[in-house]
Amino acid sequence: MALEEKHSILQTRNLAVGYSKKGDNLIIADRINFSIKKGELVGLVGANGIGKSTLLRTLTGMQAALKGDVFLNGKNISDY
Repeated sequence: MALEEKHSILQTRNLAVGYSKKGDNLIIADRINFSIKKGELVGLVGANGIGKSTLLRTLTGMQAALKGDVFLNGKNISDY
């Protein structure tokens, strides 16, 4: 595990978010990679329909990622 990963509270790796429509996956945002460390303040801004709420639902585990992984304190959220 890299040093950055050890100190990250929230981390994504090659995350793709979106939704299914008529059996097809519609990817809204792809290749999302970031790491948030304790004490950091993060803002999420963008135009309507760009995927902000979809990303937040995926980060909280309310919606499954289409691809990639989300880690909370080093543990994949799919393990919770």
